Amino acid sequence: MKAMNMDVHRAGMSLAATLGALYAVCLFAVLVLPPAAMQFIASSLFHAFDVSRLMTSGVTVAQAIAGAVITLAGGYLLGAVHAFAYGRLGR
Repeated sequence: MKAMNMDVHRAGMSLAATLGALYAVCLFAVLVLPPAAMQFIASSLFHAFDVSRLMTSGVTVAQAIAGAVITLAGGYLLGAVHAFAYGRLGR
């Protein structure tokens, strides 16, 4: 079976867009849901991990923008590295 090469830029952009959308949904939930609901959701995702000490009372605009930039950049890098490795290992 011959492996197909992935376009590094397209894979990076695809993962960045996916993680960006997930970040937007999470940010919306943090802004809208009460703290008890967010603690329940976070505790459900991170089993046996006490997230109550990590919870803050709110998110500033600067934090939201920084988080989005970091998420998009990290997503792009992870997607690009994945596509690059996929292409190299498929030879």
